[in-house]
Amino acid sequence: MTDLTFRAHTPASLDRISPWFLVFAAWGAALLFGGLPPTLGVAFRDTDDAMRLVQVRDLMAGQGWFDLVQHRLDPANPVPMHWSRLIDAPLALLIRAFGLVADGAAAERLAMATWPALVLLAALLAVRALALRLGGPRAALPALMMLGLGLSMLWQFAPGRIDHHNVQAVLTLWMFATLLQDGPGHAARCGFLTALMLAVGLETLPYALAGALVMTGRCFEGDARRAEARAYGLVLAVAVTALTVTTVPPALWTAGACDSLSLTYAATAAIGGLGLAALASPRLPQRARLACLCGLAGGILALFAAIEPACLKGPFGQVDRRLWPVWLDYVDELKPWTTIFAEDPGSAVIMALGPALGLASAADLLRDPRRRRDWAVLAYLASALLAFVAGCLQIRTMFYANIFALPLIAAAIGRRAEATAFAGGSALLVALAGGLMLSSTTWAVLASAVLPDGSAPADHPPGAAAATAASRPRAGVDDSACQDLRQYDVLARQAPGLVVSPLSLGPFVLAGTPHSVLSAPYHRQSRGIVDGDAILSAPPALALDRLRARGAAYLLLCSRSPQAQDHDGLKARLIRGEAVAGLEPIPTGGALQLYRVAPR
Repeated sequence: MTDLTFRAHTPASLDRISPWFLVFAAWGAALLFGGLPPTLGVAFRDTDDAMRLVQVRDLMAGQGWFDLVQHRLDPANPVPMHWSRLIDAPLALLIRAFGLVADGAAAERLAMATWPALVLLAALLAVRALALRLGGPRAALPALMMLGLGLSMLWQFAPGRIDHHNVQAVLTLWMFATLLQDGPGHAARCGFLTALMLAVGLETLPYALAGALVMTGRCFEGDARRAEARAYGLVLAVAVTALTVTTVPPALWTAGACDSLSLTYAATAAIGGLGLAALASPRLPQRARLACLCGLAGGILALFAAIEPACLKGPFGQVDRRLWPVWLDYVDELKPWTTIFAEDPGSAVIMALGPALGLASAADLLRDPRRRRDWAVLAYLASALLAFVAGCLQIRTMFYANIFALPLIAAAIGRRAEATAFAGGSALLVALAGGLMLSSTTWAVLASAVLPDGSAPADHPPGAAAATAASRPRAGVDDSACQDLRQYDVLARQAPGLVVSPLSLGPFVLAGTPHSVLSAPYHRQSRGIVDGDAILSAPPALALDRLRARGAAYLLLCSRSPQAQDHDGLKARLIRGEAVAGLEPIPTGGALQLYRVAPR
């Protein structure tokens, strides 16, 4: 059985290389490879990173731990955000710590560089642990190399990436790493990690269910396995209850929500965990155990549906249907892989190459009869396949498919290295060559010889465009110039008021100015999103009436925004440079178009 600790158990030529050295070498290479952009904390790659910074700032400024409302986002219709404070807290602590030796802005930048780096270190350790379990000691080195040098995944750990998706992926990897270990201690940790995954965000819910199914199956095995199921179930029940009580506002403890930890998931997870512990009782006959399991499953499903029936449709079950035609139908990260392929075939192929190699490696892994009988291994393989299928349907999930594939590919390389060593060859050479050849950056460099590389971000090495563009979901935001907080200096100097803007600009208005904003790309804010779209798409006279009715003080556009669909609407006319009565232009000297709304 593979140990997750670092012991000198690596054979042949690799046993002279410290495991800690390999981990920190990969970590250092990744940090150097990604670099530290000079615009960190000023220019953002994603709306969610800007909004996370806003949320952390508000917490540090005295907003209550249980107050999840973004009070400057459509202040007339306050709605709690669906994000967890579990990400805000470490960021706030880092900013406080760096604030002891640096000013406020510098402390924020240091925290925004440090947090993703720490999450990356945890990811490297998790990928290594999974590779060891699946492919043996010689799989560790290629696993570390492919993640440490893999631009198609490193973008999620780049400086400034303070959203929750990288944390969710790492928690999922560690959940599977503990699931693949024997003993009640590992099972208990698996239960805690499962609860933590649910508390941070629900994108990982399918993988949490995969782990729960494995633990349920252990109730029907020997006493040792049943002890693991009991430990998992009890810790899951206690942890999910504790996390609900400590992160969900007390006023919402009895409310069901489909998109975040709430009574909907907490009650079913807690009852399921306690029920699983009871099912694992050694005194329960197997036939009775099966009957009780059926009753427990039916009861949990009935409870889930009773708390909030809309959640049977998934995490978006409560989303206002009006949001789809005005926003969600056009979000790039929700598009299928085929759409990306039609737009950029080269990047789309590279995006899918890692998961495809992972599944091919999984087929090789299953040639071992022991693997075919290991339900934990099968659950991991099924999750990798699910992530790939989901990524083909919604491109944002392709990141999970790529990072799940790494341990599988590394395991295949490890087995080849083992065979090479047995034949008298160099296992180290095979591991190094395999890790380098199958790195997504290598594919990107090869692709750059065929594909134009002009789209690479300035802070990425040459040849990186194919890898980063392939795996990073495009957020559908305006040109990157409008994601630079320096563009908002003129707006920030105006008297505070409500700003109406396209969705993608909302988080940057909040991060760069003291103003409120009508809308931002967050599905709970449906009233502001619908009203904002109605204003921007309406003819000027009607739009002006709606602006005043909403109490708007300013209208903000990005001059590099895609052309509006309604060519006679307010946004389209202003982007074309037409003057509109009732809107006073305020020069910004940049990519933003700013207007003051004249009173009646």
